[in-house]
Amino acid sequence: MKSAIETSTIIWTCRPDKLESVIDHPIGELKFDMPCPEEIGSGTVEVLGLNLGMDIAHTVLTPNPKYETEETEIPLTKATGVLLEPMIYIVSVKTGHAILHDHRTDKKYDFDQTKTLCMNMDRMDDSFFIKKGQQHDLIHLKMGESILNQFLGEEVAQSLRHNLNIATVPSSDIHAIPLEISRLLHAAFNSHLTGDIRKIHAQSAVLNYLGQLSHYLDCNKERAQIVKQLKIEEIKNELLTHQGKLPSLDELTVQYGMSATTLSNEFKKLTGKPIHTFIIEHRLDNSYHQLEHTDIAMKILAERIGYSHVNHFISAFKKKFNRTPGSLRY
Repeated sequence: MKSAIETSTIIWTCRPDKLESVIDHPIGELKFDMPCPEEIGSGTVEVLGLNLGMDIAHTVLTPNPKYETEETEIPLTKATGVLLEPMIYIVSVKTGHAILHDHRTDKKYDFDQTKTLCMNMDRMDDSFFIKKGQQHDLIHLKMGESILNQFLGEEVAQSLRHNLNIATVPSSDIHAIPLEISRLLHAAFNSHLTGDIRKIHAQSAVLNYLGQLSHYLDCNKERAQIVKQLKIEEIKNELLTHQGKLPSLDELTVQYGMSATTLSNEFKKLTGKPIHTFIIEHRLDNSYHQLEHTDIAMKILAERIGYSHVNHFISAFKKKFNRTPGSLRY
């Protein structure tokens, strides 16, 4: 299987001369020292081109504790490249704090070991920055969409991209992934192994990571959906007991911390009707019962339902029941 990368270039933006490193593909196995200025620090880059068409890299940077600068974010590299197909790119932090500027989407991501960066790219065009004074140890995983489909099957691969919010090209996002899952990817690089055994070990670790990541995100999505459904049920019950004018959709989104689209769509899934339609119809049904069995004044009943004028209540009642409220009392 071929790598998704046709050509790639690293520009070392940490250097005054902006040194360029052209990376040949397929990679095979590659290790070199980072050409960083001594005042910034020293580091290594190690890349394994796996037989399954994936590239996995391990980058380590040790900062120079004597380096003095007012900048808290130090530019490190700018990567550009031509791809043979859309490529999934995952960056997991073992230690340190990294910043990536995705020039395709013009978004900047700040992430550490509690967050994983995920991207779906049609070309390589991004810049890496590091936090001043921190040891950095990162794992980078790259594979074409077709490779991911072959590994996991198209349905599971599509679900994984969707759950990572990178279903479209180009797209990028960061996610809070449990450390025990991230460590599966970190384990891909084993310094005690060599040759083909080392690559087989790395491939096994990557497959294990992707499988566990996919399972975790699916379970997390199911849990989130259950929580969302319970929240909508709670909102429905509170609105049913609310008297007077109904809150607006904007007021509900602020009160319950949900977007207007999510609140509207999920409420309609649960009840089959838009929020205000459902509540008003329920109130009109209740008013029918009260008109039949109590002597409550029409004006008070209209106010409880949320109508500021009795005539508006009468019109809505007649539209629903094809008779006036007063006809129930005579």
